[in-house]
Amino acid sequence: MVANLAAMVTAALTAIKSGKVVIEEASGAVMNLKTLYDNIVRGGRETIGSLEIEDENGCGWKVKVKWSGDRGYYVKFKQLSGDDKFKASPTRFLVQPERYKKMSQDEWELLASFTDGKERYAGITDPVVRTPALAVINDLIYGRKLKQSN
Repeated sequence: MVANLAAMVTAALTAIKSGKVVIEEASGAVMNLKTLYDNIVRGGRETIGSLEIEDENGCGWKVKVKWSGDRGYYVKFKQLSGDDKFKASPTRFLVQPERYKKMSQDEWELLASFTDGKERYAGITDPVVRTPALAVINDLIYGRKLKQSN
């Protein structure tokens, strides 16, 4: 499962970076996701984007993709109808494994692209991006655990 997920994430990022994935704005304007990806990943804003989405069990989650100078790249998850919340990061799990679940940099970049730098309800609808992004979200929620502190 994890090897397949990594391949899906890589394929989605390859499609995004190649300029093959476009999104249509509410105004009808079409935007190449590569331009947006470059602005998001290289731009250095604190909150990259967020969305509300249901996991594979129908539970609603608020997902915020963030970056800051002191924390680096990370994603915050908060259950909409409960108290569950956690963070995931490609770097912070090394120094705070009891507070951050491990994720790869590619997974963070995919989720950043999935929100497309906005407050969205359900993320990008293109299945090339949506399918692996939802797989990453579900794996972070159900498949990965925080390290227990001693």
